[in-house]
Amino acid sequence: MSAAIRSGRSMRASAAPVLCLRAGLGLGAAAWLLCAAGMAAASDAGLEALRLEAEAADQREAWQDALAAYLRLERQSEDEEVRAPAQRRIDILIALLREEGSRFDREAFGRLRPALEEAAGRRMFPAAMLLAERLRHLGEAEAAFEVFLSAARRGYPSAQIQAGLMYSNGDGVEQDLNEASRWLRPANVRGDPIGKYLLAECFLYGKGVPQNQEQAVTLLEEAIELDNPARAMDLLATCYHKGWGVAEDFEKAVQLYRDACGHGFQNACANLAVLIMRGDGTPADPTAAVALLKDGVDAGNPRSMYFYAAALLGGMGVEADPAAAQRWFRRAAELGHAEAMEWCRRHQVPIGPDTAED
Repeated sequence: MSAAIRSGRSMRASAAPVLCLRAGLGLGAAAWLLCAAGMAAASDAGLEALRLEAEAADQREAWQDALAAYLRLERQSEDEEVRAPAQRRIDILIALLREEGSRFDREAFGRLRPALEEAAGRRMFPAAMLLAERLRHLGEAEAAFEVFLSAARRGYPSAQIQAGLMYSNGDGVEQDLNEASRWLRPANVRGDPIGKYLLAECFLYGKGVPQNQEQAVTLLEEAIELDNPARAMDLLATCYHKGWGVAEDFEKAVQLYRDACGHGFQNACANLAVLIMRGDGTPADPTAAVALLKDGVDAGNPRSMYFYAAALLGGMGVEADPAAAQRWFRRAAELGHAEAMEWCRRHQVPIGPDTAED
């Protein structure tokens, strides 16, 4: 028997006589005490068995079974020395299950779902996030939104961000940009860098809030300081490039795009290539620009594909090849790049399964 369970015996033993009386046992004092002692011992034995079950599942890496057992142990015990370790292990198991991510199929998720719903209902927010993420992945967007929204209303920043995104995209709920900005604001106030970045987008483009590009720039700078570098750097670079909310500064844009590209954000690499191609804020070098775009193409980045196609079409930094350009415009369009889709529409290029590469 674990020390934590033994230490909780006195608390349960004090409650057991009440249960004996409620059972209507009109017994003498000796029988009454025996009843109480028996119930306490049975409770100890049950908790010990449950602890062993949880640990055994843990040891064989049956994370779903272990999570369910630890949840029962945490729920049934009245002893904080039993509950606290169980709660810590629940948090670790949720993290492990989130790492497995897309490896959950519908059947595996069906077995796990009751435990996640119980944990989410008890304000174990990482469990709520995992539940909602898997629901969305399996196509149950409306159910996912309700889970995110419930956790958001309880003040969990990550859920507030997801609720804001789903409102913004009309994913699982009717699109409502006002509600989107409403849920992104608390995450920003709490200093969440992703919340700041997303709220900056709202202010930059006037999505659900009055357009305020200066405020967007401030939020992007704060997001970078809080370690959300790549996306925030890329968008702030665009502000400097376009003169949105800040004085136009090509050299600053190049610096920010280069930093974001160094963090592996391929959209920033593509944007940097455009400035290098034009010689904006940096010496013009079409060959180097194309090399940078080719890296993005090889990584499957549609923005890089679009600009690479434009280079092939115009013979900029590479020999002109209209046929190859069309293939890459089409490939970028198939991956959802809006400008590539518009190019294909204007030039009557059908978007289909063609994945030919240059």
